[in-house]
Amino acid sequence: MRSSTKRWARRSTWLAFAAAALLLSPAAQAQISGTKTVCASGCDYSSIGKAVSDLKSKGVNGKTTIEISAGAYNESVSIGGISGLSATNTLTFKGMGKVPTDTRVYNTASYVIQLSSTSYIILDNLFIDQQTLGSSNYGVDVYGSKNCTIQNCWVWAPASNTYMYGCAATRSGGSTDILWKKNYLRGGGYMVCDEGYSNGSNTRSIYDGNTITKPYYYMIMAQNSVDNQIINNYLDSGQQTSGQGLYSYYENNVKINNNYFGPVNAYYGMGFLYASAKMEVTNNMVLFGSSTQYGVYLYPYSSSAVVKFQHNTIHSSNSNSYLVYMYNANKGTIDFRNNNLTRSGSGITLYSYGVTANDMFEGNNFYNSGGTLLYWNGTAYSSLAAYKAVAKTFGMGQSDQNMAVTYKTTPTRAQDLHVDQSSLTPFAKNIGVNLDIDGDARCKYFVTSGADESTYSGNPHYAKPSSPNFTAPSIAYDGNPTVFFNAAKSSGGLDPVFYHWYVNGKWVSDSIHLETVTLSGPTSKVKLVAENCGGKDSVEKTITVTDPPAAPVSDFISDKNIIKQGDVIKFSDLSVNYPSSWKWEITPVNTFANGQSNPSYTITYGSMSLPNFSARFNYSGKYKVCLTASNKKGAGNQECKTDYITVDPAINMPTSGTVTITDKAGYLYDNGGPNKNPTGNYVQNKAVIAGCADSVYLIFTKFDLACGMDYIRLFEGKDASGKSLNKCSANSYVGSNFGGVTGYTGGPSSSSTGCAYVTAPGCIPAITDTFKASKSMYIEMGIYGYTSTPGFEAYYW
Repeated sequence: MRSSTKRWARRSTWLAFAAAALLLSPAAQAQISGTKTVCASGCDYSSIGKAVSDLKSKGVNGKTTIEISAGAYNESVSIGGISGLSATNTLTFKGMGKVPTDTRVYNTASYVIQLSSTSYIILDNLFIDQQTLGSSNYGVDVYGSKNCTIQNCWVWAPASNTYMYGCAATRSGGSTDILWKKNYLRGGGYMVCDEGYSNGSNTRSIYDGNTITKPYYYMIMAQNSVDNQIINNYLDSGQQTSGQGLYSYYENNVKINNNYFGPVNAYYGMGFLYASAKMEVTNNMVLFGSSTQYGVYLYPYSSSAVVKFQHNTIHSSNSNSYLVYMYNANKGTIDFRNNNLTRSGSGITLYSYGVTANDMFEGNNFYNSGGTLLYWNGTAYSSLAAYKAVAKTFGMGQSDQNMAVTYKTTPTRAQDLHVDQSSLTPFAKNIGVNLDIDGDARCKYFVTSGADESTYSGNPHYAKPSSPNFTAPSIAYDGNPTVFFNAAKSSGGLDPVFYHWYVNGKWVSDSIHLETVTLSGPTSKVKLVAENCGGKDSVEKTITVTDPPAAPVSDFISDKNIIKQGDVIKFSDLSVNYPSSWKWEITPVNTFANGQSNPSYTITYGSMSLPNFSARFNYSGKYKVCLTASNKKGAGNQECKTDYITVDPAINMPTSGTVTITDKAGYLYDNGGPNKNPTGNYVQNKAVIAGCADSVYLIFTKFDLACGMDYIRLFEGKDASGKSLNKCSANSYVGSNFGGVTGYTGGPSSSSTGCAYVTAPGCIPAITDTFKASKSMYIEMGIYGYTSTPGFEAYYW
């Protein structure tokens, strides 16, 4: 009996403790929702910290707002560990003053407000004031959080006048989906610090509609982040002449749109270092401060980088350095269109290096008062015409302009980069950026180059087109390509009119002239419509269409017959008797390489059932080409030309080991091939040409190596122990990086890459130098990797 009583007593005690613990747990207490208040007295809480402590203790079970009365709150608050938060159960801390400064939260600790490993928190209408100038002091510190919003707040840090790493009004690190909207952000060594602790750990930050001013070094520093958006912000008044408005480092898939930088009294307006993957920079304005050297500095990280740089306006009143500097040695893809780059004095508008056929430069305005206008692909041009002549070989630059622009002035800004709406502006074709920096609609056909759209009726693209006209043949043949020539004269890519062609009421093409196979008998109506932002006009003609007189006699021609592997050839029909269908054949269709069957060629334009097409030849050899042309009267003859195309091999130096070449003739490239720069660090690439002939010959058709960094040397035989074939010793490579070897080095890029051991341009083989070796030839390329240049192309036989 006594034992049973003791057991019951112990059990009763345990139950009492369990009940007490349950009553004190967050689940057992009333969770918080609705509106709670904070003020000095008479509210639910007397401080923000006490409100947060209660929320941590109880959690939330619905949408919750903490209303903070106007006043000053000397607190350091870490918000985190609150249960029940979700997309519907958000928690808002809202200042109840008329303006953010009415509700001031200030402190000297490492953070005033911290969002720590939390989610669905909103800070609204608060003045958050960091009082300490220190390397790890922040106004708002967002760490390891997601789905949080800071909006309509003032966030300040001390306006330092000395360098202070890390001190920032705001920091966001290791977080996802953080929205900073319509805030006034001021001061700090860094104003905004958005940092991923490893590549990609900070994701989808959005900075929208903020005013960012008076930091010491960076206005915005964003590094190792993915999918960020910096949009609709106003940034100005940097204090450090070596600082940056925006510093983007190793970012991926970011959008920098509709921002006004100005004036940015910093070394860089926007700096993009090691831009990777996708980047969009559109509708921004950058106004130089007195110390600004670069409006934009862009350095893509790799060949996979794709940068859209469109409709930006950049202006300088000083002659410092460059409005835009792009160093594309890694051969990323640059889409540089419809930008407006102007200087009121002398100075360079654009410096671009590493232009490739994949890039696009079009619709831009480059203007200064004199001197070098721009550098394109590393070469200086003092006039737009000289630049356009070279850019034309790349299929670019023909709609670029050179025009002075009149900008607005306002009572609050000495210079505003919005264009004067009563003055002429540069224009370009619409490329799909349909709203300007202010959200104003752009014209459907032609737009103003730069960030601000002009609707000035005096612009050429706002003048209604005059009545169009075109020439037509007296008779056309059913199914045969018929050409109609527009009477309008081209003005070098700047025609302020779009042309639309219709056949029998159906649209067939937007082009200046028309080539079509859509005509049918006995008559067809062809209509030409001219249209721009000012209106449209049209003309229509009736064309007689008849059957061809006989079956075709097939024939064709190509623009080249001997090419190197990887080159493109254009094929054109020369058949008579008005063919309407075409059957092309190229053999061999496939080539065996490395034990696999691969397409011998790739169609790059048109198709093999059209009169004209282009093909890239992927493998060396001789090719047979045939054409059969047909029309309503039947199939014509099959015209075949045996060994019509000869494709010489094109071989790249290996990145490791030695490649042995046995072809009778062909091209040899550095390890980047014909379209990319050589890569590697302290590496030696080696090749041996060893055919069956008694002698091997080689000439360099292109040569541009990093002077004093990279080298080429040649020997008779199969390694470097043979007879040296080098033809010069003065200014040749004798650096210590590869044991003091002597070799060819330098080239046209030497002035921009520097010469570590020799005088520019170095020791360069002349295109007339023919190297000869008995039986076999050894070629060695050393790549230091300090800088990047185009490399070399050589032909051997």
